[in-house]
Amino acid sequence: MNNVKAEIGQSLSGRYKLFVIDQQEQVVSELPWQKNLILNQGMDQIPTILYADVMSYGFVGTGTRTNNISSGNSSGSVASSVFTLVTGSTGLQNLTSSNSGHSSALSVGDMIKFNDLSEVRVLAVSGISASITPTSTISVQPFTIYKTSQTGLQSLVHSTNNMFVGNSDGTYCGTTIVGNVQKNKRTWDFVYETASIVFTEVGVGSGTSNANVFSRVLLPQTQSILAGQKLRLMYELDIAVYPTGSSPGYPATASVSGWPVSPSTDTGFFYNLQLGGPTIGWVSVVDDTGGSDGRVCEPAATTMGAFVSTNSQSCANYNSGVNREINGVSYAADTFTQDAYVPLSFTAYKTATFAVANANVNNIRCIGVGSSFNGHQGFYCGFACVFNQPQTKSNIQTLSLTYVWNWGRTLS
Repeated sequence: MNNVKAEIGQSLSGRYKLFVIDQQEQVVSELPWQKNLILNQGMDQIPTILYADVMSYGFVGTGTRTNNISSGNSSGSVASSVFTLVTGSTGLQNLTSSNSGHSSALSVGDMIKFNDLSEVRVLAVSGISASITPTSTISVQPFTIYKTSQTGLQSLVHSTNNMFVGNSDGTYCGTTIVGNVQKNKRTWDFVYETASIVFTEVGVGSGTSNANVFSRVLLPQTQSILAGQKLRLMYELDIAVYPTGSSPGYPATASVSGWPVSPSTDTGFFYNLQLGGPTIGWVSVVDDTGGSDGRVCEPAATTMGAFVSTNSQSCANYNSGVNREINGVSYAADTFTQDAYVPLSFTAYKTATFAVANANVNNIRCIGVGSSFNGHQGFYCGFACVFNQPQTKSNIQTLSLTYVWNWGRTLS
């Protein structure tokens, strides 16, 4: 038996705020919140680095390249897997000339977002056309190129260590949850400047080099720092999680070799996120600590496991839960392994395997993933699928269940 597929999804967006600080630690000036652009290299960190850790370091620089390029008076369309530029009297005239600080207006890995909000990713560029994914049909209309192919800041000046500005009330660091959105916030101080400097770009990342940059923004207005002053950078990563339905959850059908087994006649089930909150690692208000136990929404989390259970209670409402170890028996998977990640797929596959000697029952009613804390995945259930009818595993079969984590970003 193998491959019951159920998806756990996240949508990522972030924003920055800047302050100028004097020698007395007083705020001299403050810029309002601004949106960022999460880069491809940042998105590709998600399968191996926890959300709290992709924002461990701050960056500041003096680069001037833009994060996006508008088509202006020109427009574009998509037919199947080909994007075509339709030039106007002004605006973008070709895809390969330098533009806005970039060597090419459109590069492999960039995203094209149309006025109707359709999005495609670039696979190759030639003249006024490009091959893209996914295949689509998009009518002629204005568009914006988002330079997600960038690798770090254009002209990096400083990166911080992972020591954060913190206080007990959560002004500078911490986690808040609003509905299905978890907001992780951190703040860094750069060094006091010994000479005046004008900064134009900032970013955050998982390490101190440009290769570690998760997201970047070209400041909407330059930030001047005098000798004896320092820049303070605040960043908030918002992580929306799915599915978040009401009980009994969302309907689906499993395709599993050997199922259903008589007297059952189908493999229909309902699925939903459980537990309290989005189950994402949290950020401390005062230091560099955080939590990862039971964070089943995180593709990079390792403190999780899979289970099957004879408990037949319906999925609870999102932000609630059911203990799958009571009113039934719960069995933990023998192994829970992650497939090799395919760059730019923004998808992680994790497969739980129950060996021949494990979970041999004729009334499997629930499968899912949860915290592996003390081996109680069913008790700390974070994601559950509840079958409409009992399913059976015999003592001559193995059972493999594949779960899918997807993540996307808001282009801004």
